[in-house]
Amino acid sequence: MPQKEKRMFIDMVGRLSWETQLHLDERHHHFYVNKIIILIISALLIVIAAVNVYLKFPNFLEQ
Repeated sequence: MPQKEKRMFIDMVGRLSWETQLHLDERHHHFYVNKIIILIISALLIVIAAVNVYLKFPNFLEQ
């Protein structure tokens, strides 16, 4: 009987660690997606800022 209880405990810990790793992998994927979205929004803000400065001071580059 003690052998069976050990085996059940080992199986339970194995499943728990597998589920924890699966959860961490899922979080890593979401962090990657968030990072891409932040980079895209940052690039758009830089472009909008450059266009805004150019429209406000159209002769700035000619001086």
